[in-house]
Amino acid sequence: MRTTMARVGGVPAGEILTLRSLDDVLSLRGLPLFGLPAKHLQVTLPRLSDSENREWSQRLDRFYSACGCEIGSPLMIASMVFWVALALVGPTGPGPFSWQFLALAVATTFLSAVLGKIVGLKISRLHLNRAVELLENELAGRPNNSWGLPSGGLPSDS
Repeated sequence: MRTTMARVGGVPAGEILTLRSLDDVLSLRGLPLFGLPAKHLQVTLPRLSDSENREWSQRLDRFYSACGCEIGSPLMIASMVFWVALALVGPTGPGPFSWQFLALAVATTFLSAVLGKIVGLKISRLHLNRAVELLENELAGRPNNSWGLPSGGLPSDS
């Protein structure tokens, strides 16, 4: 597995993790939630056609480079809406300004965003692990494979 810099018009586009072997692909299992080695990944497996490599690159990169915002953002917005609604039409109606209320609202909104981000990242890692498993199974099922895997599927753990 190599990390390379992709350049577009002489400007670095960001680090790209290039997956050139099955071992590279399998190394995606168990990635940490934070601190990935590169921003994006690209599949260039010799046993796949160019279109298959592009397709797998897009599929894996979608989960690899996910930031967790798809869950974190709605959770944060829901928390903000809750606190604004509570301030405007709470049990006693709108009351005088309170620093304590504001601090609690800001803290819980921030925590909901962080929690949502962590949950979103974890879900993306689970999807990435599943996609890696699907790619491994596809490569194992190809005749005359050069991966050292049995042709026709992987042995079961029974």
